[in-house]
Amino acid sequence: MGLDIIHNKATLKKPSPDTVGYFCNDDLVIEEEFDSFNVPFGHFEKYIQQVEYVVIERTIVVVQNKKFLAAAKSRFNDIEYFVIAPKTNEEEQEQIHTYIHQEGLGFLEEYHREPSSQEVQWKFVELYRIDHKTGFYTHDVGHQRKGVNGRFWERFNVDNIYCFALQEDFEYAYSCVDFYWQSDTKEDVRERKRLFKENFVDTFELGASYLYLSY
Repeated sequence: MGLDIIHNKATLKKPSPDTVGYFCNDDLVIEEEFDSFNVPFGHFEKYIQQVEYVVIERTIVVVQNKKFLAAAKSRFNDIEYFVIAPKTNEEEQEQIHTYIHQEGLGFLEEYHREPSSQEVQWKFVELYRIDHKTGFYTHDVGHQRKGVNGRFWERFNVDNIYCFALQEDFEYAYSCVDFYWQSDTKEDVRERKRLFKENFVDTFELGASYLYLSY
């Protein structure tokens, strides 16, 4: 089973709209969806505030080569998507403007999202609005890819819980950093433990830090 262990911290700072994951609300936790932590919502009381929650109403898919048009229409066939294949930048802007006007979506904001390395054949225009909800913003502090032994699951294999916010959680996870790959040497493990201590244990802040397990 693949495992990423991410050390997040609550913060009062609102992320920039240009931040990766902003339009998926990856940089915040809201009270109404707070069901995957091993602590109550009030544990993060110092950082709880009104946060800006992105609600994407429609997505315009801009196909950059007409040979991908059929594939785009097949993949993005929900009413929330609108697929276009303009020949020029001017035609692209005209088609976007026409769609927004015809659908009465002029009250929404626009965000032009460039394609990922896996989706170079099209790009996206997100039409979104902002809701205000109770929650807190977060930012990544550390990241560990695999590298733990079987004891890890004795503590962290909990149904529907994948965010752990207690100091003993961090210390236990640190104790599990061990040999993982067959190619690991003693020096590899020492370095892995050093980095985990530096990026996770030493920067732990009660009421702000939590481990996020991504499978």
